[in-house]
Amino acid sequence: MTIMKRQVYAPNIHLFAYDLQSEKKLYLLYAKVDEILAKLNIQNFNLPQRIDLQKEPERLRVDLLKNEEIAKNDNISPPFQGKFTLDEKSLNFEGFAYPLRIQDSYSLALNIRIPEKDEKDNDTEYVDTALLSQFNPDDCLLPNFIASSLGQTLLITAWVAEDKRDLFPDYLELVFEESSGKGSYLRDLAQECLEAFIPDREKQPSFHREGQLFGSPIYEYGILGDKTPYQHILVWLFCNKETDKKFSECYQDLIDLFCHRNKIIQSYRDSRQVYKALDIIYNKIEQEIDAVENITKPDSLSEDDLNKLQQKLKILAKSASEYTRLLRDLEEQRHTIAINTRNYGEKLKKIKVKIEKDSNFWFGNDLSFLESFLSGNCRRFQSQIKANQGYFVPGEKLLDRAIASIRGIVEIEQTRIDRQLAKADKGLQNEIQAIGIAIGAGAIMASTSGLITQPWQTPSLSRPLHPFLTAFFLSVIFAVVAGWGVRLWQKTKD
Repeated sequence: MTIMKRQVYAPNIHLFAYDLQSEKKLYLLYAKVDEILAKLNIQNFNLPQRIDLQKEPERLRVDLLKNEEIAKNDNISPPFQGKFTLDEKSLNFEGFAYPLRIQDSYSLALNIRIPEKDEKDNDTEYVDTALLSQFNPDDCLLPNFIASSLGQTLLITAWVAEDKRDLFPDYLELVFEESSGKGSYLRDLAQECLEAFIPDREKQPSFHREGQLFGSPIYEYGILGDKTPYQHILVWLFCNKETDKKFSECYQDLIDLFCHRNKIIQSYRDSRQVYKALDIIYNKIEQEIDAVENITKPDSLSEDDLNKLQQKLKILAKSASEYTRLLRDLEEQRHTIAINTRNYGEKLKKIKVKIEKDSNFWFGNDLSFLESFLSGNCRRFQSQIKANQGYFVPGEKLLDRAIASIRGIVEIEQTRIDRQLAKADKGLQNEIQAIGIAIGAGAIMASTSGLITQPWQTPSLSRPLHPFLTAFFLSVIFAVVAGWGVRLWQKTKD
């Protein structure tokens, strides 16, 4: 474990957090400020009661502090003060909370700092990096606690000791020469600040990259997919006054810039979840289509087969609806990334114009550290989503054709089976009608059975058959003829 020996001057913590504007989450982001300050022994700050979420709704960017609150301190960001204790020594700290709305997002800029000047306008003392742990009691500034829907950026700034400031910018020329030791000191100092701020190694984000911004070294921590939740932490070591000046001038622009950055990151992370869901449902659809092919292999299908196909049809129709929704979500994420990429680029141009307008310090005008996100990550994110769409969009058409084919098969087979059943029913009905008529006819003739009681005599030319026999044979003949006639009539009717 690193032994904390180095000291810094006027360390600051800047939390930039962003929440999607939603009726379900009114004031939640700003309520977190009260909880954080309570952990710093500052009570009754009551930020949610001091803001107006509906303030000037027609504007794209608006400070949310109520006008009467602004009038109290002539400040859009209410201040606060408190005390830290380090090695039994009391240290004053101060800060501010700045609530605002940027387009469709609630935003918060929270600052906690050791001031550069004390009450007598003297320089404050250098402090051990270990003090940074007190800025973050119970990890209250980390994503798990803040829980902002669009993510956050934590910026740690501190002045490097005066006798070490000459390591920069000279060290850039020697950045690949590890033996110089110049770069390693600043890198180690940044790592030490991070470890002091987040003592738990499991919660520390991994080192990502280093560079310079406004003429001082800056170190970025947090790699997408490395740890959950994703953390974005910057450690910025001030080596000259020009850095501090330009940071103050561009503070509002950086709030917006980090807002666009976090929206891009969150949309990309959401797109990865959509991709996973699409992959699952795509495989499920393939399995269902394979099952349909097995059912439809025979030349003709049974009633049971049709029932199975109808069930598969319901499953695929439901899957199609879900699949379409996920594709729509994926396109929405791509669109969000595209919009915020454009906004990020426009904000960078504005910052560049601002710092070049009245500055002779050319070195601090390099914005490559911020531009690399635009040229690298943003392009990669959009390319990845476009590739995902290229893979999954054709599946939607395939699914539509599969559903249409199944419906066609079901309709054809159902029609065939219905005709067979109708034909069988018709034949049975004809049989019943013929038999019924025949029996009825026979019954009519048989009604003469009362003749059986008449005297029996041997038949001769002068003596015809007994009346009963005559009636019986005529009844049979009539029944057969009637049944045959009905059958002929039914056939001609069919």
